Amino acid sequence: MKPNLTVVKAISGALLAVSAHVHAASFDCRKAMLGPETFICRHEAISKLDKELSSAYQAQMKNLPSKARSAVMTSQRSWLAYWPRACSASAVTIQLEDDAVDCAAELYRLRIMELNMPPLKAGGAFYTVSEFRFLSPQSEQETAANHTISFPQIASNSSRDLQLNAWLARDIHKWRSGLDKDSNSGLTVALTFLTPVLIQTTETATFFGHGAAHPQTGVAMHYFLPGAGRPMQVDDFFNDNGWVKGVANHLFKMLLERLGDNLQVKDTQELQTLMTQPSRWLLNKGAFSMQFNPYEVGPYSEGIIEAQVPLALIRAHLTPFGRDWLGIGAR
Repeated sequence: MKPNLTVVKAISGALLAVSAHVHAASFDCRKAMLGPETFICRHEAISKLDKELSSAYQAQMKNLPSKARSAVMTSQRSWLAYWPRACSASAVTIQLEDDAVDCAAELYRLRIMELNMPPLKAGGAFYTVSEFRFLSPQSEQETAANHTISFPQIASNSSRDLQLNAWLARDIHKWRSGLDKDSNSGLTVALTFLTPVLIQTTETATFFGHGAAHPQTGVAMHYFLPGAGRPMQVDDFFNDNGWVKGVANHLFKMLLERLGDNLQVKDTQELQTLMTQPSRWLLNKGAFSMQFNPYEVGPYSEGIIEAQVPLALIRAHLTPFGRDWLGIGAR
């Protein structure tokens, strides 16, 4: 019995149509059951990113000890649960429409970048721990809330490294307890420099209240003394408070010239309170600067304001550690 060529052609055409929409992801698209899986398989760009993400994840897991692998695995599960909800057309259920491709691609690229970050070596390899939260509203008429946090950890179990890890992860409990349904937020801690005597991290926080005109961003610098096993304090860098008044007068005059009526501190005393927090210090060889976030000394439109401090104003008040770090002599 000869086959019905019309039926054969119809079946072949249907199979070709299906295969054209099944792309190479990190899993077998023929077995895709869940909404996010079928969405990935339907879009070639996301399929490729999914495969790239899987490779980056496996490569990182292969190079980490057991405890670190567990932390990265938890981060990955958190992200896998987060991205479909963050890109959903619905605030209360997962509905991944075709126009969610750009959203998904952006979240995939950010996660791949995080996993591909080259590990820093200083007695051990650093890796990134992340957590992602999506808070659904009560109804479709309300806005969902997205919250993310990420911070580095060192793959080691020495007591000194455990102290460092606790310092790097210091914000996690406060972050978890502070999540709300009326805003989006992000908190990222990044290692800026790493030396045997001083470690610096840059902490970037974003907050976008629902209904606000724009997000608020703040940056803070944090310093850790590996030898002492604790955060750096003001008196680790300065012998006394003699530097404060002179620097405050200099900065107030400079800020007044730059901002005029937009200056948002009323006097040098108010500025001193901000200056004596190491989170606003930028420490480099041969340079000492102050960094102020929007609304601290100037309006939002000014962004983050950096002001360099003449070393002559602080030289006599530095500790030996401070002079050595800045690369300057006592006189």
